[in-house]
Formats: sequence, structure tokens, C-alpha cells
Amino acid sequence: MEQGAGAERLIALRIPRSVDLMVAIYAVVKAGAAYLPVDTELPGDRVRSVLDIARPLLVLDGVLPEVSGYPETNPVRVLSPDNAAYVIFTSGSTGGPKGVQVSHRSIMNRLAWGLAHFDVGVEDRVLLSTSASFDVSVPELFAPLQVGAAVVIARPDGRKDPAYLAELIRREKVTGADFVPSLLEAFVAEPLAKECVSLRWMEVAGEAFSAVLANRVVGALPNCGVHNLYGPTEAAVEVSAWQHVPGADRVPIGAPIWNTQLYVLDAALRPVAPGVAGDLYLAGVGWRGVIWAGHR
Repeated sequence: MEQGAGAERLIALRIPRSVDLMVAIYAVVKAGAAYLPVDTELPGDRVRSVLDIARPLLVLDGVLPEVSGYPETNPVRVLSPDNAAYVIFTSGSTGGPKGVQVSHRSIMNRLAWGLAHFDVGVEDRVLLSTSASFDVSVPELFAPLQVGAAVVIARPDGRKDPAYLAELIRREKVTGADFVPSLLEAFVAEPLAKECVSLRWMEVAGEAFSAVLANRVVGALPNCGVHNLYGPTEAAVEVSAWQHVPGADRVPIGAPIWNTQLYVLDAALRPVAPGVAGDLYLAGVGWRGVIWAGHR
């Protein structure tokens, strides 16, 4: 805060997945600023492009610096629920970097829904394995600690290694995890995956999820609920969810989460009849979907 961090200011973090990364993210949010995660595996030209667009107040690159002499109490902030909580850069439809700004109001709705939907409590242990530059990481980072659950942090390159993930989940008795379908396919093919009996829920998002794969997962882990979640980054991670039923021949996007509406409309923005194809429109709490172009 001494360097100007506060509401509607942006702090970029280029730190490998670690305790340092969590500390840095929480510090930015406590200061009232928004955090911008920058993947450590991005090529230099992409990093420069993101930073040129975002123009963050500060960039923390690598490990956190040693600090001392700061107060241990929470900082005093002037903050609104509609202030930015984080900015995630996606490739967008153009293939170029596009910054999506998400408010505290929007993401808190998603976090509160997830905690209730998966009945997360103090006995749970949630896996943090997603890159912080992918919005699915936000529930992994923030939801567990809100209810006293533990966060199990995978090593920086761990998400690419199904055997390592399976052993980590088994050893640490992880109860909740998320996967994209392409990684889930490799994970469920790993022999150790069947030993991950502590898992009681699995969130699947980010790609189309086939019924064939869903049925393989529930066959390998019959006591784990498998949930297909859908939504764009602009809508605070996900807007709908569906729990897979063993033997089902399709995986729909499911029903809206709290304070969210889904509409299928025709070209004139009129609701279509059941079974008629149309375009999906979303409505929800506090969405801004702003392309970040520096400080206003």
C-alpha cells in the first residue's frame, strides 16, 4: 500500500505456483488492489504484450522479497464490491491477449455457490493445481480458506504429470480437485488414479466433456461426484453446473448457479421453444467483462 496499491490498481504477479504465490495474491487483495497473474511459462514477447496492455502499478517477478517491520493488522481500505478483484488475460476471439476484469461481487457469488454446492468444510483438502493465469484457479485459491479447509499446492510442473497428481491426491487425502477434460483423460488412464479414494468431488471445466470420459471417471472413482461446469472468464469462472449420472449418454452444461440466468434466444433476441436451436445468453451478478486498457 505504501507504493500506491489500492482500489482499481493492478499488481502483476509472475511467480511459480507455490506458497509465495498464494501469499502474494492474498496480499494484493488485502491491499484493495486487483491481481494480474502472468504465467511463468509464457514467452517473453507475450509477457511484454500483456504488461504493455495492462500497465500494472507493480510487477512481482520470481520469489517474494524479504520484508519486515510492517503491521500485522489488516490494512484499512476504501473498497466497493464492484471494484476489480483480479484481471485474467485470455487469447479471446482475435488470438491476441485480452484482459478480463472481474469484480469482488461477481467472484464472491461463484465462491459462495461452490462452497455450498460441494459442501466444503474444515475437513476438506482442495488441490491447487491450475495455473493462476487460468480463472479456474480462483476457487482453488480462495474458497477453501474461507471455511477453514486446507489447500494442497501442486508443484509448478505437476499438472502435466498424471502420476504425480494421483500420488499427491492419494498421499495428501485430497477431497476436491478440478480438471480440464484433456488432462482428466490422462489422469484416469493412470493406474494410481483408482487409489485416489479420498476424492469426493471433481470439477471439470474449460473444454467439452464427453459422456464416454465421464463414465470412465465414475467407473474408476465411484464415490467421487463428477461435475461439469461451464462459463466464460467474463462471467466469474462458471455460470452453470451438472453432476454426471453414471451411464448417461451426454454431458449437458446443466443448470445456472446462484444469481445467474441462462437464456436461449433467436436472432431477434426472443426465447426459442424447447428443442429449437438458438444462441446462449448469460445474465448474472456484477459482470463487467471489461477489456483492461490501463488505469481509467
